[in-house]
Amino acid sequence: MTLASLPVERTQHGVLTRPQAAERFGRAAVRRHLLAGRWVVVGRAVVLHNGPLRPEQVLWAALLSAARGAVLGSWSALAFDGLPTTSALPPHVVIPDGARRNALEGPLRGTLITRSAVLDDREVHPGRLPARTRPPRSVVDAAVRARSPDQARLALVRGVQAGVVRPGELREALRRRGRCRHLGLLLDTVDDLDGGVRSLPERQFAALVRRAGLPEPARQVAVRAADGRYHLDADWPRFGLSAEVHGIHHALAAQLEQDWRRHNDLTLRDGRRVLHFTSHQVRTNPEAVAAALAAAMFDLPTSTRSPDLGTRIRAVTSGDRHQVGRSSGAASSTGA
Repeated sequence: MTLASLPVERTQHGVLTRPQAAERFGRAAVRRHLLAGRWVVVGRAVVLHNGPLRPEQVLWAALLSAARGAVLGSWSALAFDGLPTTSALPPHVVIPDGARRNALEGPLRGTLITRSAVLDDREVHPGRLPARTRPPRSVVDAAVRARSPDQARLALVRGVQAGVVRPGELREALRRRGRCRHLGLLLDTVDDLDGGVRSLPERQFAALVRRAGLPEPARQVAVRAADGRYHLDADWPRFGLSAEVHGIHHALAAQLEQDWRRHNDLTLRDGRRVLHFTSHQVRTNPEAVAAALAAAMFDLPTSTRSPDLGTRIRAVTSGDRHQVGRSSGAASSTGA
């Protein structure tokens, strides 16, 4: 059975426009149900019951009430594409540029209404109900409207991990959108999510190790854990230290638990310390990453504000312990 063959009250979750309700049930019947309180008006829509509205009914009512040609956007669109979101977020409706916007009251107060000059078939699926933006645009719009950079990254991660969208589709959606909030961060995140560039964070990590003058690590060192064999991104056996650079896929709880379990095994079995860095840290704050590595290797302060950190790293790696101690003492005196 197709959507077209279903009664409109089923395809629209019991929320109809007044003309739809009149065509389906007759004007007299609609008036009678409304006067008796069996049905209620929400915005410009008729809800075919008088109980609490379900989340999908609120979205349908907002869509049918906002403006002619409206579509659901971002998190509201994704709620119908297999990616449910928190009910605390208001409905998001996208209306065409130039469309007359209707005032929304009652349960629809607070609905986010935005305008768009581009709502063609590339952006809006022509056959899905309710009318909504396609998943790549929906995920990008949700990320752009996120309150923080971390939430913006998470919006992309959730979309890819749920199978709603692919990294390449996100990249194309960002290209079509052009300048927007978090653009550089979102493009970096798409690269992290794309398996074809998995080595990029590791190359950036190797570059910062060289710039800081730290000893070169062994790379992709095979180790055994209780759940099998895996590889450490960087390992310094001399210092009993390893480092892992995590792409965005490690944000999922299941992946985190697996990583922590493996690294706990290493610590308990070999006494090896494992430092963890995100690819975002490696890109945007390499000084802090280098300072943490130096602190673990040479017992140096982790502060990246110390102007002589590079000098002290070079002193340690060249074996000049006297220079390291003199620099440490000077730092302590200055701090006093």
